[in-house]
Parts: sequence; C-alpha cells; structure tokens
Amino acid sequence: MRTSATKASGGWHFLVTDSSGELSGNSLSLSDGFALAIDSGNHAVFQVARNVIITTQRATATSTVTLAPNTIHHVVGTFDGSTARVYVDGVQVGSASLGGGITWSGSRDIKLGRPNESTASQFFLQGTLDETALYTQALPAATVLSHYNTGKP
Repeated sequence: MRTSATKASGGWHFLVTDSSGELSGNSLSLSDGFALAIDSGNHAVFQVARNVIITTQRATATSTVTLAPNTIHHVVGTFDGSTARVYVDGVQVGSASLGGGITWSGSRDIKLGRPNESTASQFFLQGTLDETALYTQALPAATVLSHYNTGKP
C-alpha cells in the first residue's frame, strides 16, 4: 500500500475491513469484525472485535513504526484467536491480546479503501492498494516476511 497524504487529526486511511462500528476521535471503536488502517499519525493499526451479549471486546495492535506518505509499504494484520499482530515491511511492529474469536458475519461486505459503515471522505484511503489478500488462518511471521521479500519494490 501507499498513502499519498497524511490525514488530519481524526482521519484514517482504511485499507481493508469487514467491521461494523464507529471511529471515536483518533481511535477505532469497532463493535465486531476487523479493520486494517493507517491512523492520522501514519501508524498501521489492526483491530479485531467481538460482541459478547451487550459488551464489546477489542484488541488493537498499533505499529511503533511511522509510515512515510508516498512510500510503498507491505502492511499485514493477523489474528490467531488470541493475539492481533500488525506487520510493516515483513516485521511485526505491534500486538494486542484478545481471548477467543472475533464476531464475523459472512453477510457483511468486505470493504477496500473505506470503512464499512461510513461515507465520510476523511476515512477513505488516499493512496493505492496492491495485491490485497485475505486468508482463512493467521499467517506465521516467516510467511509474512517471505511475502514481503518476494514482492519488494
């Protein structure tokens, strides 16, 4: 992926999501599903969430690496049932724990470059996505690194 600009405070570059929920200021507040995005500080963020009766549980893995606009980066989010991980350019740069699975609905659309429920342009990707992929299981770190090395610009 490549962003073409830094978003203003509260803005996000959504990469891929199936979630429903809201953005609350500068943070994601998903009610279920997953989202991989770039926040207004140019950090990759991968959040997974599940609805348990009336309570939402979330794990948010935020990158410690700042992504420069107009630069190609390989950004990956994985969830193995207990840990959400975010990778940038083949290296794990953030993680967060969530015991149990996420709430997923096969009837909900997967969105590329925008959130599932918002039409506000401050959440649309300003940039490009290339070779977006979804897998039915979490990729191991070695596979993420291999994918990065295979597709290096």
